[in-house]
Amino acid sequence: DKDTGFHRRYCWIKFSTPQDAQNVLQKDSHILEGAKLVLKQQPHRRRSQRKTQSE
Repeated sequence: DKDTGFHRRYCWIKFSTPQDAQNVLQKDSHILEGAKLVLKQQPHRRRSQRKTQSE
């Protein structure tokens, strides 16, 4: 964002274990550089679905 100097996009975060991801999602709020983050979990897809969608 040109006005604030902060990014206005999204990012992917890969956790070491599924339990680590669940721990983060159970917390009330997350703040990064003064901005509240909206966390969403990507639906788990099978490998066969990944190949089909990337082609």
